[in-house]
Amino acid sequence: FCSYNQRFKFTLQLCFWDVFKKLDELVPRAAFNLARTLSALLSHFCLSLAILKVVDFASPTPRAALFFAALFKDLLLDPDDDSTVRAAFARVGAGDDRGAVRDGVSLFLHRHVKPAVRLERDEAKRAKLRARLRLARKTLDAVQDDDKADA
Repeated sequence: FCSYNQRFKFTLQLCFWDVFKKLDELVPRAAFNLARTLSALLSHFCLSLAILKVVDFASPTPRAALFFAALFKDLLLDPDDDSTVRAAFARVGAGDDRGAVRDGVSLFLHRHVKPAVRLERDEAKRAKLRARLRLARKTLDAVQDDDKADA
């Protein structure tokens, strides 16, 4: 539906920005469900990671950390193929916000998602998470290299 009309995409983006502001007020189940919804929208390319430009990844609240950890874990595990993960993480936006989004996502993956991988009980999921986390970080680094080449 986002590809049908650009206004739908913008409205959805505004809704999630409102959610990001009120993450501490959500019950954990609602936060988890919204994280999975956003993950699906990102992996189906309805939205891009640029939606996260309003998020402060340097000092998330505990509820925000839970939300974004669930988002990224689902975004890393759910797609069937690596190319979808690569494409989702390559879409960090354009313009001045691109570097901030890329750096914020990289920081969050390193501080919160990487340690959570070790806690995964299922060995197959843990291996898949490790591989996809490396892929996501390489993709984000490639975006950074593209930025340097453009400068």
